[in-house]
Amino acid sequence: MSLYFFHIDDGQAHRDEDGRELPNLTEARRQAADLAGHMLADGTGGFWDGRPWSVRVADGAGLALFELHLTAINAPATMGSKAEIYQKPLG
Repeated sequence: MSLYFFHIDDGQAHRDEDGRELPNLTEARRQAADLAGHMLADGTGGFWDGRPWSVRVADGAGLALFELHLTAINAPATMGSKAEIYQKPLG
């Protein structure tokens, strides 16, 4: 088992001071994806208002192993009423 730290940057740095004991890097990748998925589902991290954020995973020595970068970009169709959208010229 190795210790992995899951640091989050959503415009502010949130360091994981405790870490998690996991069997391998594959499980650390799975845990990082799960963490990001839960944050998206909960609406935390500013993801849906267009601010990029990331989950950086480091080992027990502080070496960064990988990062997930996430950003949402709203389509114009979500920016106004349907009547306004259909009246705008395409292209």
